[in-house]
Amino acid sequence: APSPTASPAGGGGEVPHSDVREVSRSSDWARFVTLRSHYLAMTEGNASAIASVASALERGDVSAGDAARAESVAHELTGDLPASAAAARRALEADPPASWEPDEALRAAALLEATGDEAGARDVVAKGRAAAQASLVGATGDEKAALADAVARYDATLPPLVTLGRKK
Repeated sequence: APSPTASPAGGGGEVPHSDVREVSRSSDWARFVTLRSHYLAMTEGNASAIASVASALERGDVSAGDAARAESVAHELTGDLPASAAAARRALEADPPASWEPDEALRAAALLEATGDEAGARDVVAKGRAAAQASLVGATGDEKAALADAVARYDATLPPLVTLGRKK
């Protein structure tokens, strides 16, 4: 079973945006709230981190999806994988599958699987793969390459389909 990500950012600790200049102000605030919650989880405990995220959500500094992402990582950092998996799932459900980042979806699937929800993990991977595959139609250049990579990454996590003893 894949282990949950060691890096709070998933995908090797890289910032999920390729060009920082293109990041909107709201994304900057979401990243700030997330990083602050990581710090609080490590220094003051999970309750402080979750309260900080809830306060940011109440003020309108972050979306419900961004708040759930920050909560998920805070729970993961403090070892509460079931709560982390539930928050990761809420984060995905806040957006349509076509907008899911593969790293985020695969992290959520790994957390769900690690907590015994294999059906939930397969569902997340299947939805992410289907959305990436559908988006390939009409995509060109770098976008097409990124989507093809996403489909391949989703495929690598799905078990092969077996029908009547034959692999499909």
